[in-house]
Order: sequence, then structure tokens, then C-alpha cells
Amino acid sequence: MVEDVVCPYLSVRGSANRGAATDCGCDEDGRETARPTAADAVKAERKRARDRTHESGRCDRFYVARAPCFAMDILTDETRRFLAATAPEHDAVQAEMATYADEHGFPIIGPEAGGVLRVLAHLADAKRLFEFGSGFGYSATWFAEGMADDAELYLTEHDAHELDMARDFLDRAGLADRTTFLEGDALDLFEGVDGEFDLVLLDHQKHRYAEAFDLVADRVTEGGVVVADNVMRGPVDFGALTDWSEGKAEALDGADADTRGIAAFLDAVRADPRYETIVLPVGSGLAVSTRVE
Repeated sequence: MVEDVVCPYLSVRGSANRGAATDCGCDEDGRETARPTAADAVKAERKRARDRTHESGRCDRFYVARAPCFAMDILTDETRRFLAATAPEHDAVQAEMATYADEHGFPIIGPEAGGVLRVLAHLADAKRLFEFGSGFGYSATWFAEGMADDAELYLTEHDAHELDMARDFLDRAGLADRTTFLEGDALDLFEGVDGEFDLVLLDHQKHRYAEAFDLVADRVTEGGVVVADNVMRGPVDFGALTDWSEGKAEALDGADADTRGIAAFLDAVRADPRYETIVLPVGSGLAVSTRVE
């Protein structure tokens, strides 16, 4: 029997989206209704894996038994359509990755945000990338498109199966020979790698973003970029974050750890005089911080 879960793409903060048409395979109340299939078995195994290795914190789909996904609309439908229509196209490997993500409910940044990563890599003239949470390598392929052919990529993932998938995908994308695949806790792994980085992606446990920034802040090159995903949607309460950003500190009272973690990260990166930060409403919201001194 398919587990009864609330669709993460319907807001759990209210009933405004209930009854709305969906394209995610759920009914109007946001509950999965399909009969069990081979894909369902894969999804069930992925859920069990996340239950076993939740400390990775990378996935932004949260089941009712764990914590809600506050998936509020951050863009108008017209804006979303425009961004989708003007986004860069997938190459063959990225298209395969996107198909897998769609079939298995795996969250990826998508081509709109992917195009931003590629441009940032170009602008930073990036030679070295470190990702805190890589999944099966989708975001790394976008970064790599804007990096030199001899650039170094460091991918981290707590889930061994996803890291194996990343190896396969990046091998077929012609990137495996310059990529280091690291399994385990991303923060621990970073401390085991020497040198500075031009690009850093934070896409692991949201409540540890500030801790990760504290680790990387001194090791990002001048002109380098730190990108944080899921600062506007996913496992965060965007409404509470908005109120907090407007000076209402009490808005975080009772907020979940991930929402407080995003707030702590934004506080930390904006307080560091070496960095300038903006938030871009693409994908699930990207915080882009460039080191200026």
C-alpha cells in the first residue's frame, strides 16, 4: 500500500491551495493515490534510506511524520512561465537526470537556477568547486559548464547510492576525471580537503548552513561565490522568514530548526564585511554571496 503522505507542493500552513489542480500525481487534498508500482517501490526504499540517513538533510521533501514542507508560491504563474521559457536547455545527461528526478520525486534545482550557477561560475572564473550536499550531481553539471576544462569539483553526499549515481552521471558527462566524490558528513569532509575554493554550494542540512559558512568563509577566494539553496522554499517557513527579515524577531518563535537555520545563515553572511549577499527568487530561492575582500 502506498504510504499516505501530504504532497510537499501544497502549503501546509493553510487551506488556500487545497482543491487546486496539481501535476504531481496527487489528489486535490495533496495525497498520493496511485496504485503501487515499481516506481513506488523505489520511492519507498528512498524514504527508508532517508529515514536511516536523515542527518544528510539534503532532501527538501519532508513527510508528515517528520516535518512539513512549506511550499509557498514565491513567484506569479506568469513569472514562472517566463523563467521556464527563457531558461537554458538541458544537455542529454542533464535531461536524463531531470527525468529521473521527476519520476522519483527527487528535488533538483532545475534549469532556471542551473543557469544562474553556470553564470556565477563564469563570472568567478572558477577553478575549484566544493558542494555541501550533491545528491546525484545535477547542480555540479551546471557549475561545470561555466568552469575551465581542468577545474576541480568536490562532491559530497551522505547517501552512498546517490553518490554512485553521481559517479555514473558525471562520467557520462565527461566530468568524472576531475571530480572527487566524497561520502559522509559534508562539514567533516570539507575539513579534510586543503586549499581555497572559488565556488561553494550549501545544499545540505539547512540548520547547519551557518556552521558551514563559518568553515568556508576564510577559504573562499576573493571574487569567489557561496551559493545557498532553499532559502525561500522547501523545508523552510517562508512566511516566518519574511516577517523575520522585516525585523520581527518573534516570527521565529516556534519555527522549525531549518527555518531558524536559514535565518542564522543569512545573519552570519550579511554580518561578514568580506561578503556581499543577495537573494534570487529562482528555483527554491538562492542566496548568492560573493567575497569582495
